[in-house]
Amino acid sequence: MIEILSVKAWALETRFFNRMAPIVLRGLSEGRDLTSLITKQDQLDKPEVEAGQVYRVGTNLHYSSENGYHYLGDNETAISRTLLKGTVTKDGGACSYGTKKLGEKLRIADENKNVSAHIIEIDSPGGSVDGTPEFASIVAGLSKPVVAFVDSMAASAAYWIASQTSHIVTNPLNYTEVGSIGTLAIMTNEREYLKKEGIKVEIMRATKSVDKARLNTVEEWPEASLEEYQQYLDSINSDFIRAVNKGRNGKLATYGEDIFTGKMYDQKRALALGMIDRIGTLEDAIATARLLSRKAKTKTTT
Repeated sequence: MIEILSVKAWALETRFFNRMAPIVLRGLSEGRDLTSLITKQDQLDKPEVEAGQVYRVGTNLHYSSENGYHYLGDNETAISRTLLKGTVTKDGGACSYGTKKLGEKLRIADENKNVSAHIIEIDSPGGSVDGTPEFASIVAGLSKPVVAFVDSMAASAAYWIASQTSHIVTNPLNYTEVGSIGTLAIMTNEREYLKKEGIKVEIMRATKSVDKARLNTVEEWPEASLEEYQQYLDSINSDFIRAVNKGRNGKLATYGEDIFTGKMYDQKRALALGMIDRIGTLEDAIATARLLSRKAKTKTTT
């Protein structure tokens, strides 16, 4: 758990971070597992659609695990569905499938000749930086159009991923927000507490291992190590900002507003700033994916 808190960089929405920080710190003192804590505090359902079942989504629009989203009578439209829910992690286990598994799923769907486009449904406060750039790169590199449908929140790492899609649609029937473009690390030092409790901890290092685990929980943090870690976070954040700018491909129209400070934006403001493309329902997002796929086919054949 110490390594997770002091070494991993996170791209999380601020309010989620503020809610989770005391839970994580309490768990540290109790020697509990971080992943189980997050899972219990941020539990989200991941319903599976059983094979052979067909669900009606909208007018003439249906969904099945075999065919994805499809319109009855339209044999050319099959749109894959990917859920990005809860905390973003590479291997999953914190209320969401991991980005590694989601990336594999999208690649397989992209190779399916019956799939014409992709929908990524997002409701996430963000999560670990580990795995996010790779998954975002997969999304950006898909051969077929990708539309993100945001229902409630696409913050931080989740917006990093959403920004790599062809089109972002947000749900007007919910208080949907996007943004929190920023990077942080959760760090804690128990040195003074242990001293107060009369507990002395000594860390023995091999003679050559002078830089081993300098940012730990029981020793004073060297200024040089803090500066080095700050540079590490700044480097990740620069990659984050660069990816958003590239993914939005000239659509951002901030007019002096600095959207890269970690601030969240409601969907109306986000639309005005070019952070999203449309405010609409899931059915609107699917219709957009269908339209983009048809345009791509027309462009290919002409």
